[in-house]
Amino acid sequence: MLEGGPPRPPLLDRIPARWRLRGVIAAVFVVGTLLGGSVMLWAQDDPAVEQPAPPAPSAVNDVRLVLSDTASPPDGEGPLRVDAVLLHSRGSGTATVTRIHRPGRALDIRVPELPVELSVNDSFERVRLFISPRHCELATRWTPSAQPLALTWRDQRGVVHQDLSGDHDATMELALIRHMDAACGP
Repeated sequence: MLEGGPPRPPLLDRIPARWRLRGVIAAVFVVGTLLGGSVMLWAQDDPAVEQPAPPAPSAVNDVRLVLSDTASPPDGEGPLRVDAVLLHSRGSGTATVTRIHRPGRALDIRVPELPVELSVNDSFERVRLFISPRHCELATRWTPSAQPLALTWRDQRGVVHQDLSGDHDATMELALIRHMDAACGP
């Protein structure tokens, strides 16, 4: 028989407690990093799937709507009148604006001047919007800068586009919000 001397303590007992704590922290860090990286790679879209290219810069926002002034109805009731300008990007071709609206049921927007045709030689057109709440609960939650108006227009080839538009300043924002609050009452 072999006799090798006194039995030795297990390896874990031979490592001082402060080094064991550091080892556990390092192991948790390494495992967490590896696991987190694996989850991120798994969650990403398949890179082999080709993503569609974004539209060319010249095709983005060929038509813009800029809100310039407001006039409240004299008696406090009725639609808010908003003076605005439709702008063409001066790109080639024409654009016929057919509708200005807010998706959903919150607002009723009438624009008597539509349809309006814009081109390189006729690059802007003044329009007047009449905006009133259609559904008060939704209209009073509307924030114009966060939820802009939708602009529907048709290019010279007959392709219909819909862009979010309605550039305005803080004064216009407050006027629109206040009108919706006043029209819907307490």
